[in-house]
Amino acid sequence: MKKFLVTITIILFLVNPGIGQEADQKVGMTGAKFLAIPVGARAVGMGEAYAGMVDDGSAIFWNVAGMTKIEGHGLYAANTKWPAGIIFNAAALTIDAGQMGKVAFNIRSMSLGEMRVRTAYAPDGTGEMFTVQSLAGGVGWAKRLTDQFSLGLNLKYIREEYAGLIADGWAIDVGSLYDTGWRGMKIGMSMTNFGSDIAFEGTYSQWYNLEEPGRTMDYDEYSLPLTFRFGITMDLVQLSSMGGSSLVIAMDAIHPPDNREIINLGGEFTMMKMIALRGGYRFGVDEGGLSFGFGLNLPFMNTSVDYSVGEFGRLGSTQHLSLGLVL
Repeated sequence: MKKFLVTITIILFLVNPGIGQEADQKVGMTGAKFLAIPVGARAVGMGEAYAGMVDDGSAIFWNVAGMTKIEGHGLYAANTKWPAGIIFNAAALTIDAGQMGKVAFNIRSMSLGEMRVRTAYAPDGTGEMFTVQSLAGGVGWAKRLTDQFSLGLNLKYIREEYAGLIADGWAIDVGSLYDTGWRGMKIGMSMTNFGSDIAFEGTYSQWYNLEEPGRTMDYDEYSLPLTFRFGITMDLVQLSSMGGSSLVIAMDAIHPPDNREIINLGGEFTMMKMIALRGGYRFGVDEGGLSFGFGLNLPFMNTSVDYSVGEFGRLGSTQHLSLGLVL
């Protein structure tokens, strides 16, 4: 296990030369930011400390190796109300493929709705409207290689559309999960959004260049939000006398490509394996950090419903609702 952790750490530093840069040197260096929006009310309620905790249908979005914790087939859907009227949705279908492991089809989308076209000569609008939409869909695979260690991969297609301009490309997510077998301690690692730079198709006129006003230019390429995540979780309290109540704590360390490192802490208290109360905090973020939520498990319906609220500082808060179903 020690050799494995050392190997992964070396790989993360080799493939990401940005480690060690100051935060202000990296801000605004990536696009496709919708890929960084957290998926699922349970994860957000725990302060997004979820790389080692994940064991539901949202695993494909956090740590694909966590799909091996899903019993049977699973259907998952999540909705997020973001500031400024931004709507973010995600869904995943996980299939138990027997000896081959788990296979999941997943999709996420973000929509900003219609907005007015404004120019320097028509600041109130030209009468035209435009839309902004982002989409990512893919297929993932995860398998338990030993009783304690799982590995997963997710290949996804990414597409962004701004006022008719389109940029698209491919990326891959990699995840691992190690169950120590001691007090429910699990260690999760993930690398998400690893892919080549993408650019919008077509050209534009560069008017701010005084030497060549109106010069036709190609759109610049931009990087995907390649993110590294290390998480650990463990059972703090197990109360079998209370019908299976438990208290679980989790911590994630995240290295984003365009900001400083972030530490997420979270906890979940489950009563009688049915009602869950959650809370968490994110250290190192510019706005907000506090989150809380609750969940309801209905074993007789093989269904779970979760809701959470995340603080977003001066921008208000985000609301998250998710539904999980075991088929």
